[in-house]
Amino acid sequence: MVAEYYILSTGRFQIELLRNLDQCPATGAVIFCTFPKVKDATGFTARCFALCPR
Repeated sequence: MVAEYYILSTGRFQIELLRNLDQCPATGAVIFCTFPKVKDATGFTARCFALCPR
């Protein structure tokens, strides 16, 4: 838990439980994670999608 608190204290987000990552190639994909700016929230749902080369 100490490492998790450290990461969150640096202004970064922690995203867990992403589905279908096995459908992305090992290299070359760009993953976008978007989310609302919720003030003083402890958590919220992220909208993530990937752009993959053919």
